[in-house]
Amino acid sequence: MGWILTLNSLKKIFLQEDILPLGKFESLPVSSIFGGRDVDYPNVIKLRDDIDFNTLYTESLHHINLIGASYVKDRMEYLPKNINEETLRSVLGGVGFYKGSYQSFSLRKLGTSELEDWIEPCTRQLIETLGVNTFRQQYAVAYGGWNTKLHRDHENFLTHGFRLMVPLSSDVYMGYEDEFGNPLIYRLDRGGMYFVNIAKMHRGFNESLSDDRINLIMQMDSDILLKDKEKMTPLSNKEISKLPTYALNYDIWDFGYEL
Repeated sequence: MGWILTLNSLKKIFLQEDILPLGKFESLPVSSIFGGRDVDYPNVIKLRDDIDFNTLYTESLHHINLIGASYVKDRMEYLPKNINEETLRSVLGGVGFYKGSYQSFSLRKLGTSELEDWIEPCTRQLIETLGVNTFRQQYAVAYGGWNTKLHRDHENFLTHGFRLMVPLSSDVYMGYEDEFGNPLIYRLDRGGMYFVNIAKMHRGFNESLSDDRINLIMQMDSDILLKDKEKMTPLSNKEISKLPTYALNYDIWDFGYEL
């Protein structure tokens, strides 16, 4: 794996500093009314169902063409000093985030939470009128057949904020486990906006073996939008049976469940 530090030391760094361990870089102060721990929140909550995903998708294609695939490279110097590029890519690749499977495209000015000046109107309006501040705004592009291990992005929400997702090109699928270790699969439909609990053990996969999946994601600086919203129900066994076999075929992150 190219690890210089012990597994436990790496686990501590990544769960405190984030799955891409940037710590407070490009973040905002986070407040919470529900506690901020992973267990204080359900797996997935639908926040809205009125999203103009067609326009957002069209804008995303233009933005991605402008941005280019340099997300990790642009941020290497801001990682913890004891995490080198080989270690970072080993950990991320081990989870399922490697070149050719997944790529992030930043919508913010490097080192800030401020949107780039060239962000087009529908995307800008959506982000700037949410009712909360956001940071780490970006596209997550999952290529055909993408399938991650069960993992945690960080141990709580109090540094890295609350994950917001807006599916653009196709529906997004998120996997969890119940208390008995049985898989739970959620479908996030286009047209919706969702809170997703990435502090719990979870996984993502692209339903398609060939088509890219573009997902607009960002971190909210508050959980206020979650108030009075109902948690989503996972897919039925019948619905899951229509998905590729890898929807239920997964491994667990080398760091495991603890912490």
